Amino acid sequence: MSSDFDEKQKRFKVFKDNARAIHEFNKRKDVPYKLGLNKFAAMTNQEFRAAYIGFDILRHRSFRDARLGGVFSRYQSINLNILPSCVDWRQKGEVTAIKDRGNCWSCWAFSTVAAVEGINQIKTKNLVSLSVQQLVDCNTKYNYGCRGGAMKFAFEFIKDNEGITFEERDPYTGKQGRCEPREYKQVVVIDGYENVPANDEKSLLKAVA
Repeated sequence: MSSDFDEKQKRFKVFKDNARAIHEFNKRKDVPYKLGLNKFAAMTNQEFRAAYIGFDILRHRSFRDARLGGVFSRYQSINLNILPSCVDWRQKGEVTAIKDRGNCWSCWAFSTVAAVEGINQIKTKNLVSLSVQQLVDCNTKYNYGCRGGAMKFAFEFIKDNEGITFEERDPYTGKQGRCEPREYKQVVVIDGYENVPANDEKSLLKAVA
């Protein structure tokens, strides 16, 4: 009983510290956004980072020699002067709602699905939520489900698999399950992908604009 009480006291103190920090941050006038409380408010920064940030893809043997990069050439010739200074696809209604991977290291699948959802909306004007779970369960030749993975292999899976299905047909569970190909009806397809060079904001602007 005492340990439970001590833990609750600790969490309450962490919550108050975070709430105070958020309140002070939101007084600032030099940033274009505000912070708010959410389900992580009772976690310390160190606890949050340990649970949700820091996956090292190169620790996986199959990724060490893989070409995780890709050719980036489609937009390189675009003149930066004709592009807007910033782009927010959320304001254009071309991004689905925020999703939560939970304790499963499936960020690679969420990132891949978000990119495919976005390009599908841009091309077809039809915003649909796609199945992260299908990638977690079925894209296992090089990726590792809840133990991590790379977007490169996920894009290649969607291309080779002739598409990916709706989220509602295979909703996210936060854990790796059995792949059931017969249950899937692919609804969105891609014919390829490109990687943006790392630490290159100009190339990123060309790609997203």
